[in-house]
Amino acid sequence: VDVQVTRLRRKIEPDPKLPRYLQTVRGEGYVLWPD
Repeated sequence: VDVQVTRLRRKIEPDPKLPRYLQTVRGEGYVLWPD
């Protein structure tokens, strides 16, 4: 799952190191924030 999220971030994020749209929620999973 981590690899897929990383690949998706590379495609949708302006800066994948500082995710804005696809964020990790510790202990829960991931959240996709619309623009």
